[in-house]
Amino acid sequence: MMEQASSSGVKKLRVDVPGGVSGEVKKKMKMEEAGKLAAVDGATTEEVDVKIIISKLHCPLCSFPLKPPIFQCDAGHLACSACSGLLFDNRCYDCDCTGSYGRNPALEDLLRSIRITCPYDAYGCRATIAYCDSRDHRRACPCAPCSCPERERGGCRFVGSPPMLLDHIAAAHEHPGSGPAVVVVRYGQESRLALTAARRWHALVGEEDRALFLVSLSAPCSDDTAVSLVCVRANGGGGTAARYTCKLALELPGAGGGEEEEEEEDGGGVVVMEFKVRSSALPGGTPAMDQRAFLGLHQKLQPGDTLTLTVRIDRLIQPVGAAAAGESTAT
Repeated sequence: MMEQASSSGVKKLRVDVPGGVSGEVKKKMKMEEAGKLAAVDGATTEEVDVKIIISKLHCPLCSFPLKPPIFQCDAGHLACSACSGLLFDNRCYDCDCTGSYGRNPALEDLLRSIRITCPYDAYGCRATIAYCDSRDHRRACPCAPCSCPERERGGCRFVGSPPMLLDHIAAAHEHPGSGPAVVVVRYGQESRLALTAARRWHALVGEEDRALFLVSLSAPCSDDTAVSLVCVRANGGGGTAARYTCKLALELPGAGGGEEEEEEEDGGGVVVMEFKVRSSALPGGTPAMDQRAFLGLHQKLQPGDTLTLTVRIDRLIQPVGAAAAGESTAT
C-alpha cells in the first residue's frame, strides 16, 4: 500500500497488528478483509489502513524517524538513541527529570509494524519496508532513479531505475557511425572502446548480472579532459559498498596525470589506472566529482580527436555480511 500525503501532513500507512487492535485508536481505520485472520506461527495477524500524523513517528529532537532503540523518560517524553546519548546527566529535555531514560520496547515493536511501500515502486521496487527503515532503504534501493547521460548536453529529461535507463539508452541514444551506445562486457575480459567529442560516453552492461556502468568524458578544468567509469545505481550508503574493480587503459600520445594508482607503461603513451568502481545515480546526467575515480589528461579534446580505451571490469567476491560492514564506506 502506498503512503499518501494530505495537505494536513497526514500519511496513510499499513500497520501489521499482532493479536488484533488493542487500546483506543484515535485515527480513522479501514479494516481490510474484516473478520479474516491469518495464522502465523500460532499467532493471528490482521492488517488495517491507518492515518498517522507523520511527525509523531519522528524524534522530537532531531526530527529523523524514530527507530529502535527508542528511549523515554518517566513522563513519556521520547528520544532516539543518538539524541538520548547527548542529554546531559540523562536529564529530560522537556520535564527536566534526571536519570530516568529507559527503553520503550512496546513502541519499538509498534514502529517495526508500521510499514509502507518503497517510494520508488513506480520504478519497479516491490519492497514493503518498516517506516523507520525507509530512509536507509531509499539510499540503497536497486530501483532508485538515475538520470540519462544526455541530460546535461542533450537536454534529455528521462529518469528511471538502472534497467529502465538501460532500455531508454538503447532505444533513444544510438548514434549511427559512432558505435553502439550500449556495449555488453564480460567480467575479467578486456573491451576496446572509442570516445570522441561527439560520442562522449558509452553505457556498459555486465553480461553476467546486467549491472549498468557508464564510461564517459568530462572536463574538470577548462583545459583538461578526464575519463571516468562508474556503476549506475543508488549511491547513498548502506548496501552500496564497491562490488567491482576496473582496469582502464588509455591510448593517447603524451597523456599524463590522473589518480587512483595510475601508472604510465612503456610502449607509446599508454596510461593505466586500476581502481574500485564507485556508484552514482548520475545527478545532472554525469557522476559528481566525489562519486568517481578519473583518469585525467592534461590537454583539451579537440574535434576529430579519438581516445581509444581498453576497459576490464572484475567482480569483487565479498564475504557474507560485507555489505553491512561497508555501509559507512562511500562509493
